[in-house]
This record gives sequence, C-alpha cells and structure tokens, in this order.
Amino acid sequence: MLEQHVIKFGFESREKRSAEYYRGFAANSGNRSLPNILFWRNSDNKSICETPEVRWVPSYKGFSIVASEEFGEDLNSSVSQLMGAFLGTELNAFEVARRSQRVDAVEVDDIISYRASRVIYDASKRAVSAFREKSVKEQKEILTEYLKAELIREAECWGVDESVFIDNANHIIVQEVLSLAPVKVKDKSSSETKRVLARYDIKFSMPIQLKGVWQVGRQRSKGYGVIRPEHKGG
Repeated sequence: MLEQHVIKFGFESREKRSAEYYRGFAANSGNRSLPNILFWRNSDNKSICETPEVRWVPSYKGFSIVASEEFGEDLNSSVSQLMGAFLGTELNAFEVARRSQRVDAVEVDDIISYRASRVIYDASKRAVSAFREKSVKEQKEILTEYLKAELIREAECWGVDESVFIDNANHIIVQEVLSLAPVKVKDKSSSETKRVLARYDIKFSMPIQLKGVWQVGRQRSKGYGVIRPEHKGG
C-alpha cells in the first residue's frame, strides 16, 4: 500500500491563513536547520523541476506538510526544526500531529463530485490569453483535457496506477469553472510583476474515489490546486 506521510500544525489563532503563508513564514524564519527539501529545493537551494513530492497544503486551523514515501523520513526528522520556526513568534501557540495515510485512486460505481481549489492553469502566456477569449463551453472543454492530464501526472508522482484515469477519461466531466484573481509572479530583484498566471476553482465529477492528498495545476508545493470531495448541498 502506498502512503503519504503527514505532519499537521494547528494554531490557536483564529485568523485564517493560507498554506503558502505558513510556508513563507517558515522559510523566512532564519532557521537554517530546516532542510531545503521541505520547500522542494535541492542542496543548492534551487527549485526542483519535477512534480513536488513534498507539499504544504491547507488544513483545519493551519497547514499540513505531505510527503511521499521517498521523502517521509526527511519530513519526520524535521519536526523539531519546524516547531522552532514558529516558537518565539506570534504563531507560537500550536499543536502538532503526525500520521501516515493511504494514497490511491479507485474506480467506483457512483459518480463523485469534487472541487479543485485555486488551480493555476499551467500554460504559456499566449495560451492563457487565448483561453480567456474562449466561450464558457470551450473553456470547460480545454480544462477537462487539462484536468485529465494533470490527474495522470499526479498519479505518476505518487506511484498510483494511472490507468484508472485513462480508462475513465470519458467520464471525467468539468461542471463549473470559477475564475479567481490571477497570481502575480514578481521579479525577485525588482519586485515588479513579470508574469500573471490564470487561477480557477474547478468543479468536476468522475467515478473515481481519491484517497489521500491530490492536487492539479502549478505550484502544488505551495498548496494550490487541492482536490476535495464536494458535500451534497454545498
């Protein structure tokens, strides 16, 4: 059974913050003992190009860091350093829990509705501009194909058999697309915006049950594109 290793931080503060916020807070804490791999960076502190196997995702009252089996030991051995990044700050009141969970994708008889939140559409600037000019119907068709490809990519990342998505490709249906404020990518030296990335909430359905943490789109390591089942009536 394939597993994801999870460390969850829950804070007493009632202020809602994104996983990306906590990730940045820890990265800028000055705690040099934090391993680069927690931020999906190599030993030279450069971003790793492959689909991230260590991710900061939103969770109740805080965030969770999710790692694949390959990087589970790196994550579990970093708990004290992570705690040190928040102790002595305005975020010093927290609880920490550790667990492992199954990651899988299983075909089922029912149709399950999901919502992928804050998905960053991974395409060139020209492709994104052309996409925005399409009709709603055409946008759904494009995002449906994008979603299928991303689910297969995600399965490959976690070591899950991707054939379940290939076999059910015609049953993966995008039902609703909500356009969100775009993500501005700033130049590190000048702080000027050098690129704007399209961002969407995507509601879709498929006869596949997802187990564990699944994401689609760009910047998975920062908590974008998390897929969660939609509850009936909401």
